Amino acid sequence: ERSKLQELADVAKADLQASLEEDLTKLKKELVTSRAHCDSLKEEWSVWQQDLKEQHQRRTELQAALCRRQQELEQAWERHGVAEAALAEAEHSLEEEGKLVDQWCEAAEGQRQDVSKVKAECERLRSELEEASKRTSELQR
Repeated sequence: ERSKLQELADVAKADLQASLEEDLTKLKKELVTSRAHCDSLKEEWSVWQQDLKEQHQRRTELQAALCRRQQELEQAWERHGVAEAALAEAEHSLEEEGKLVDQWCEAAEGQRQDVSKVKAECERLRSELEEASKRTSELQR
């Protein structure tokens, strides 16, 4: 009877060991899969971080460009204001000299065109900055 019990114990032990070895093998496979997935996520995270860094750099560059364009616009408006004042003075004091007045008008028109170009460039840069900000916000999420 003791021998039967020992035999049953050995069989149970062998079954348990086989089951444990099978579970261990499954867990090892799951661990390998999990590690590969983690490595993939780490790589993806690294790519996202790099992209976010690049977007931030681009945003900074766009902000600097926008500031420069705004300064240029302010200067152009100042020049335009000076030209307008000079034009008004020329119209009042030199009415009989039509050629001179025509020259001032042409100069003012050229400056108006410069202002329009700078305005258009500022709007384009604002749009790019907003787009970069949106992409940055999306990447940060």
